[in-house]
Parts: sequence; C-alpha cells; structure tokens
Amino acid sequence: MEIFMLKQQQGYVLSKIGPHTYLLPYGQSIADQKHGIIINETGEFLWKMLETPQSMDTLITALAGHYHMDITALQLLSSTVPVYFLFSGYIPKTDILP
Repeated sequence: MEIFMLKQQQGYVLSKIGPHTYLLPYGQSIADQKHGIIINETGEFLWKMLETPQSMDTLITALAGHYHMDITALQLLSSTVPVYFLFSGYIPKTDILP
C-alpha cells in the first residue's frame, strides 16, 4: 500500500481579515485567476499542518487529538477528504496521486 503525502498548494497564503481566515492567492496564482476562499478553524488547523508534507493518517490523528475526538470516526473520512482537496484545487493531483 502506498502512502500519499499531502502538502500545501503553492501560491496561497493564510490571512486573517477581521473575524475570518482566508487562503488568498498570490503571484502566479493571481495571474491564473485563482480565487481565495474563507476557511474555518479546521481548515486553518489542516493548512498549518500541511506546511510540511503529511500523510492522511497523521492528519487524522492530529485532528482527533486537537478536537478530543474518537479517532475511529475520523478514520472514516480518510477516503473522502483527499477528494475534497483535489476538486477544490488547493492540493494538486500530483501531490496525492501516484
């Protein structure tokens, strides 16, 4: 079984503006007309973890610890979370597919 490592998509920066947290494009991402998004506390937590490449298991374990949750429930997400990131465009295909 291969372990896929996830990482931050280059060209975005985490910014707090008022009460909201955003992932905002910069540099070539702006030229490519990429859009910024508002993220919640969980998104911010994951983005910060992805400063260095992480496996899905590591992310799930960290989320379970951060939110004091049963890891079993979060493990059910391990097959769907990469799909969300893939289709949102914030983690490129090459970072999660062989």
